This record gives sequence, structure tokens and C-alpha cells, in this order.
Amino acid sequence: LPGRLALSGVDAPESVTLRFRIRATGEERWSVASARPLRNDEGEVDAAISIFRDITQLKRAEQAQRFLAEATEILNRSLDLDATLTSFAQLAVPTLADWCVIHRKGVDGKIEPIVVTHADPTKVRWAEELGHRWPPDQGEDVGIAHVLRSGVSEIYPEITDEMVVAAARNAEHLASMRSVGMTASMTVPIPGREGVFGTMTFVSAESSRKYDEQDLELVQELAQRAGFAVENARLFGEAEERAHAALVLSNVDDGVFLVDGDGVIRLWNRAAEAITGLTARDVLGRPLVEAIPGWVQVAPLIPVGERPGAGENPAEAVPLEVEGRELWVSLSGVGFEEGTVFGFLGPNGAGKT
Repeated sequence: LPGRLALSGVDAPESVTLRFRIRATGEERWSVASARPLRNDEGEVDAAISIFRDITQLKRAEQAQRFLAEATEILNRSLDLDATLTSFAQLAVPTLADWCVIHRKGVDGKIEPIVVTHADPTKVRWAEELGHRWPPDQGEDVGIAHVLRSGVSEIYPEITDEMVVAAARNAEHLASMRSVGMTASMTVPIPGREGVFGTMTFVSAESSRKYDEQDLELVQELAQRAGFAVENARLFGEAEERAHAALVLSNVDDGVFLVDGDGVIRLWNRAAEAITGLTARDVLGRPLVEAIPGWVQVAPLIPVGERPGAGENPAEAVPLEVEGRELWVSLSGVGFEEGTVFGFLGPNGAGKT
């Protein structure tokens, strides 16, 4: 119709091209219409020839690329896991869904929502309350619990009232679910270091949008990026813990040194310097057997436990040869995946002997 009006009259252009969107019954489609006028002998437009070309797939591909580019920007913005996952969910609403909910398995095994997003904040508070009253059943063979266990995505292109009734726990739960007005949903796993970390659920309601495999592929890619955020946050947390531990070890009164899996000294604290007279510069980066002559002989005598304390690795007094002199120290160790941490005291409890 706009093209036809634009081509009416003597001064009408020879052609008009329009790009427009049509949205009906929850389905969005894009078209390009080209129109050319048909003129009579007086030059007036009697009719127009219009050609329509569907470009929906092209537009969806463009939108998907923009969407994932924004997701990548969010991923690079922060190392705070909760903030990043919240931003991912907010990105999905309302671009992909009316609701986006992220769940994870808690330490007690219960499935807990960590992000609930909707354009209306009052609905978010209402949904959070419902989630606490009726959390996902861990034993369900469909839905969030199943995706958490299996790591397999689920898509429901159309949600019928019969499906809502089957999922309801009781009459009150059924009324609440019906009030949401769900028309379609997708649930995809968020990968973690040791299996599935959590799930992202996308729900169509007010918009009546329908989902297809192309939508599922897009949200699966988003969940992969959320998995990267989980891993980045975990690595950052581990790095912070190690930095804190190294700071603590560097300043405790006991002599402490760390040896990696190849037998190379990677940490030598101040107390170790004071007790032995060897500086960190003398020993760091060197094999332990070279830095402390005679280590090969005393190593079998030193108790090394799997965890500190609990009487599993009481210190053993052993002689060490340090710079041509014999030094007796009480030594014990704790092994871990990447090496061994040794702690020791001089014969008088501390200080250089």
C-alpha cells in the first residue's frame, strides 16, 4: 500500500523500494517490496507492478550477529559472575524472549534460580517468589532438571494449556503458570569445568513469539559464552586465592617453601630465608636437590600428607647441609595437585641457627 500511494499521480517516480516488517501470531517476517508504475497515454499511473521478496532469514542472521557481538562485549566487561550472567539475561529480554531465567545446582543439590529477568520489575519480583515456592523438581524427566542432568537442550515451539496442566503441582501453581501466558520456551545448558554448571531458560509470553531451531542455535551459542564467563570467574577466583595464600605464606613465622611437580622451588618465604640464611634469589627457580645439597638423602624421612593438620604429617627433625654447615630443622610437607608445600622450624622454634 505505501508503494502504491507513492506511485500515484503524474509526478510519481519510476520505481519505489520499501523494506518493512510484518508481525502476526507471534511470527516476525521481513520483506523487500519493489514497485514500478504502469502509465496511460497521458502519463498518469493506472496501476503498479509490485514484487515482494522475503528477507526474514537474512534479517535474523544480521540480528543474531549483533546479538552475539553484544554478548562478547559483556563477557569482556567484567569478571564478576553474577553481574555477567545478569547482563546476559537482560540482553535476551526482549530481543529473544519475554522472560529469561538462569538456574544452577546448589551445594545441597537443590536447583536454585540465580537470575530472573523481565521488562517489568514487578513481574520479576512476583516470579522470584514463585520460584522459591515451587522450585524445579530434581527428579523431573523434562525441563530444567533434565537439562541440568543430561546437558541436552529442550525446545517447545508451542506451549499448550494441556502442557501447563501437566506441569502444575497444584491448583494454585496452575493458576500462577496460566497467568504467565507462556506460548513457547527453550532451555539450554551452561557448560562448566566439570559438566553442566546451570541452565538458561527463554520464555515467550506477551509477544506470542514462536521458537524454531534457528532460535535454539542462537541461545545455545549464548549459553556457550555464559560458560566462558563461568570459567573466567572461576580462574579469577583461583588466582585471587593463590595470590592471597602466597601473601600469607610469605609473611608467616614458619619457614615455608613450595616445590612444583618438577622439583623446582617456586616459593621461599622470609622465615625460610631467616632460618637457613638462603635468600629467595639464591633458590627460586632452581631444582630443590641443587639448592639444598643432601636433600636426596633426607627427603625419604620427611612426612608428606594429603592435607595439613589432623596429626597426619607431624614434623620430623632432619639435618640439612646449608653453605657448608649442618642445620637441623623440623620439616613436614603437604602434597597437592601441582606440587608440595613444606613447612619447617629451626631447632629453637624459629630464627637462624
